Amino acid sequence: MSLRLVLILSYLAVVLTAMLVAALIAATSVEQLYLQNQRANLLAQAQRVATTLSNLPEVNASPMQMSIVQSNSTLPGINTRIIDQKGGVLVDLPQPPSQQAAQPAAEPAISAAPQPTPLTPLTPSDPQPTLPETASPPSPDLPILYDADARSIVTSEALLQRDEIIAAKAGQASTAIRNVPTHGSYPEATRVLYAAAPVTLPDGTIARIVYISTPLPQVGWQTLSVEARLQILSAVAAVLAVASLLGLALAILISRPLQHIARAATAVAQGDLQQQVPARRRIREVSALSHSFNQMTASLHRSDQLKSQFIADVSHELRTPLTIIRGAAETLQDGAVDDLSARDGFLTTITQEVDRLARMVNDLLLLTRADNHALQLNRVMMDLVALAQTRVDRLRSIAEKRQVELAVSSTIEARISGDEARLTQVFDNLIDNAIRHTPPGGRVDVVFQHVGSQVICEIRDTGSGIPAQHLPHIFDRFYRAEPARQRASGGAGLGLAIARSIIEAHGGQISAESEEKRGTTIRFTLSST
Repeated sequence: MSLRLVLILSYLAVVLTAMLVAALIAATSVEQLYLQNQRANLLAQAQRVATTLSNLPEVNASPMQMSIVQSNSTLPGINTRIIDQKGGVLVDLPQPPSQQAAQPAAEPAISAAPQPTPLTPLTPSDPQPTLPETASPPSPDLPILYDADARSIVTSEALLQRDEIIAAKAGQASTAIRNVPTHGSYPEATRVLYAAAPVTLPDGTIARIVYISTPLPQVGWQTLSVEARLQILSAVAAVLAVASLLGLALAILISRPLQHIARAATAVAQGDLQQQVPARRRIREVSALSHSFNQMTASLHRSDQLKSQFIADVSHELRTPLTIIRGAAETLQDGAVDDLSARDGFLTTITQEVDRLARMVNDLLLLTRADNHALQLNRVMMDLVALAQTRVDRLRSIAEKRQVELAVSSTIEARISGDEARLTQVFDNLIDNAIRHTPPGGRVDVVFQHVGSQVICEIRDTGSGIPAQHLPHIFDRFYRAEPARQRASGGAGLGLAIARSIIEAHGGQISAESEEKRGTTIRFTLSST
């Protein structure tokens, strides 16, 4: 599966998920708002009826009670009952016919109340609906209350256990919503909203309870009209179409530069190390990836060039001593072996060149191990200043021959944990290099100082300095700041590279500062103990 298709499908999945979550939250919020409004309206209606009944001159004015209840029940979907403290139904007026439901409700004024149809409390002798199989038959000594439009029945015992009735008996109007099981032609449960309000007499006695109920409409996809369903489906289709277009645009924006990088990577794998991709992208991460890719290819290209240069330099460095050795051997073969004085000179030359080859091979081996992080260090506690003084004393004769003053200019103690043999090699390379590039009458100083937990060593010379364009490369292998100089006056170009590898293997850093015609300073830092 392509990245573009994955992005489009992922975008659509996110949009669909967001739509579903938003629809769920909206439906829940609307339903809660609707129920809150219905609770408030039904409770206010129950309290209004209870207030009106509490103002009657006689508590048992049944015709007047029925008149008020009948007036209240003209509202659509309302079932109004008046029950006593024992759960007996005094008045039960069911929901009016649909043709009466559209009529406006009459204000329950006693003087203008219509004459009600004579109603009597529901008693066990009245016809009873068929009970569901799971329901318990009511007690024959208690009135029976038809609930939820006569779809189920409730005994007085069960009625008194309802929370809203308990609250009303305690003097607090209350509402409740419950699922009422049904039977017969109503196979599903119906949600019913109930409101109970106490009828309180002037002396504070609760004489009656006004109990109002109304079925709540069923909600869900099935309850929507065909037109509403089509509108919702059309809106969803439009949103998905727009989301698909936006997802396609986003997928192209992300996948196109990645395709360029993939093609460039394939070319690099085939050997073309000069591949570059546009690094300016609208997406920051893709731009960073492109920039990193370009840096990688540039580094690979430079490494390839250095490898080629390294092979050429090694070949050249090996060719010189091998040529000298071969020339001396051929001369000896031509008869010089019988000339004792000449023979000794040729043999000495061969020995020197073999030593030179051995040192070069050992240096290359050291650099290879350092590159592979396999350079073994035999660490011991040592005084770096004392080691530097020892090496200065060892190289002073070379400095005197070149009329260069050489000295250690610090007297501090710099104790470190290091490999004495490797650090000796560092001092020999750096000091010998400084002597060779310092003209007669110049000076080479080895200076130490403490900075926190670090020991800083500087090898300063007053030589000719290094041109600025060569300074960043002096630690590269076989690099010479003076390409035209004779090799007899210089080494193979590995000394500074070896010094850097050894210092870095000790966890330190090495750097160089130089100013033409004023001298050079090589500085390295190691951790003290």
